[in-house]
Amino acid sequence: MGCEYIDVEISWSAKLQETVKATKGASQIIAPWHDWSGNMRWDGANVQEEYSRAAELGDIVKIIGKANTVADNFTLQQFASAMTSKPPIAINMGRARQMSRILNTILTPVTHPSLSTKAAPGQLSVAEIQLIDEKIKEILNSPDFGGASVTIPLKLDIVPLLDGVSPAAKLIGAFNTIVVRTAEDGTRTLHGDNTDWMGIAACIKERLLRCTKSLVIGGGGTSRAAIYALHSLGATTIYLYNRTRSTAEKLAKHFPSDYNIIFVDSLETFPSGAPSAIVVPATAISLEPATDKMHITPALLGSKSRGIIVDMAYRLAPTPLIRLARLRFALHLHVTFAWYHSFFSSISLDTRYDHLHFLFEHSCLKAPP
Repeated sequence: MGCEYIDVEISWSAKLQETVKATKGASQIIAPWHDWSGNMRWDGANVQEEYSRAAELGDIVKIIGKANTVADNFTLQQFASAMTSKPPIAINMGRARQMSRILNTILTPVTHPSLSTKAAPGQLSVAEIQLIDEKIKEILNSPDFGGASVTIPLKLDIVPLLDGVSPAAKLIGAFNTIVVRTAEDGTRTLHGDNTDWMGIAACIKERLLRCTKSLVIGGGGTSRAAIYALHSLGATTIYLYNRTRSTAEKLAKHFPSDYNIIFVDSLETFPSGAPSAIVVPATAISLEPATDKMHITPALLGSKSRGIIVDMAYRLAPTPLIRLARLRFALHLHVTFAWYHSFFSSISLDTRYDHLHFLFEHSCLKAPP
């Protein structure tokens, strides 16, 4: 069609959509979906259903929502990192939600100072986004900088600004914590570490004496951390499931062969009995079959010995997965979540205040439903 990208609304008629697809040539289709109501939840079933619809039509999916709180920007990033079948453009509207425009890594819509008006509220220019990048560098080099937690999608982008990364972070391929180290001569260096795997391992060690056979669901950075954690606990077999098998195969190549990663093509059945440990990504799940949610089947949860599900959702307890499992299954199956362990590990690396662990656990796990 003579252009690189074509914006084709998924609300258009099927006939018009098929006509564009048939004649697009080398052009790429961007399939957008907008929700201006403010009722859409980035971790809800509805947005995943619309993503699936858009992915069938487009080469790139664009979803625009309206955030109600700043925290919605982080939920958005968790959603975007979990959607691997087609690259997503995910943005929240409004001036107060500009963070989502900075964190978005694919075709971020920008404005220009010469324009009389912005195409959308909260839109930034390229110069403004670069200014923010320079501010980050300034903060990292400040003498009073004491460390930081790094969120997606900057876990890889910020590596060039560091002096080194831990062996765990290097193998996992991402880090979420910046640690400041000071030498005897006063020289300060910045090092990256990954505490996601520490949080996952801590959850499992609290409940299981042995972890031999395990399952990791998903193909993102959290899954890499989960595989590393399970291997560190002595798991002899690590099963890996992702809706797109090629993504799972690419992930497995990051690890040595002795990790014994075996691909699973379906969660409806499981080879050789249920796993003792399951790590579930921050995505919508269900104990009932549903096309728009990850289906956690009874076959996975049927371990006769004590088992554990590690829920990676960044929420206070009880998470939706915890509620679902409590309704359906016996007490021998423990469902926990790893974010408070991971966050505490980051604080410990930066401050060495290990005695804060009780306060974190009480605040997160004893919170009201």
